[in-house]
Amino acid sequence: MAAGPLAAQETNRAAPSIRIAPPKPLSEKERRELDAHERRMEAAMKERGMFGMMTLDMDRDQRIVLCDQVAQFQVKMAATAANGSTRTERLRNAWKLTSRVSPAMRDVRDSMPPLKLKGYEKEAMQAIGMMSMAPVRADAQFDKADPADLMQAFAGGLAADCQALLDEMGIPEASGEAPPEFLERESRFRWRDMDYEQAFEGTDLAPFAARICAAGGPPDLNGADLSQRGKHGVSLLDWALACKDKGAYTAILDAGFDISVPGQFEDPAIVRAAEESDTWFLSQLLDRGADPNTSGRRQTAVEAAWNAGTTDWDNWNLAGYEMLRAAGASLNHAEFNKSMWRRFTTHAKWDLILENWEEFDGDFVSLAAAADSFRSGGARGDKAAHAMLIAKLEAEGVCFPIKPLMEYKRDERGYFIQDNCGAAPAN
Repeated sequence: MAAGPLAAQETNRAAPSIRIAPPKPLSEKERRELDAHERRMEAAMKERGMFGMMTLDMDRDQRIVLCDQVAQFQVKMAATAANGSTRTERLRNAWKLTSRVSPAMRDVRDSMPPLKLKGYEKEAMQAIGMMSMAPVRADAQFDKADPADLMQAFAGGLAADCQALLDEMGIPEASGEAPPEFLERESRFRWRDMDYEQAFEGTDLAPFAARICAAGGPPDLNGADLSQRGKHGVSLLDWALACKDKGAYTAILDAGFDISVPGQFEDPAIVRAAEESDTWFLSQLLDRGADPNTSGRRQTAVEAAWNAGTTDWDNWNLAGYEMLRAAGASLNHAEFNKSMWRRFTTHAKWDLILENWEEFDGDFVSLAAAADSFRSGGARGDKAAHAMLIAKLEAEGVCFPIKPLMEYKRDERGYFIQDNCGAAPAN
């Protein structure tokens, strides 16, 4: 159908022009003010890092609200420590900021409209989030393998910055020690911002969970329904693992916990244990017959162990991976991207692929594509081993270079077919 005259007019109509006004030049006074502000920002950054920059233009009330939020954050992070005595000691330290900022915060609440206060609190949390992306203080001591410990170190650094800021503002330090009721209330172990009552709300497990991650020895599990699950599927065994309570972990297993049934985030116990740097938990499950080839919602047990062990690039810990391999964990997976071969290529461990070559049972083209992606910019890792891998793949009938995989068809097994080489190599 031919277009009508109005359509032709619309088609031929020129696009409207948009005039953009040039920026108005700064006056000499504005330029001096801008330069002075930049110097203050630079000085604040040098003295206190991002904390100094974030608080430079805050008014007194904003700074008090920020430090109140920091105090709450420090208390929450203190409660994530696995060891009970460590939690208590960190809470004693957190009390120093909490007790100091609380009177000033009460004055702010009494004098400020609720809506404005809510805005200040939101801005404070956003500021904390932005500061969390900055490097941790050079003097911070923490376990690199433990994300909770890293966040505790971050919270402690913010608290120290707030103490210095409150000094400048003339807000006096509070005297006295943390009261017992504060320590008792806040020293409950918290995981993913939940204590045991919140984690097991709606179940019969809270009284039993109360004895886990607490002083007094293993819990009495008489009458506990170990099949019940709390928030996000958390089990009593998951809770014991989260706080590294080995006595409770053993007691729950001895009480008949079914290690094949998924728990937290639909992951079976062995997948959760494989993520731990302490292989004691993993060994307990393997000794009780856990399948080393178990898969969770997102990853297999051996993949979880590898991922956890390679988090710190400067200090790999593959004890869990090696324990699972010794127990019979396979490197293969029906989906190549979930196999250990894919993990090896991601970390450029060409030597491990060669060492275990006879075990490979998958799509050669997928493996070749992962290896070939490193050729254009030069292979990472052992270049000689990478060249040997390419040669082995060519010997299996793979043609290089590999095109984007979406351009290939698949055979009945789901393996990619290279038309220029015929059918995908048989394995």
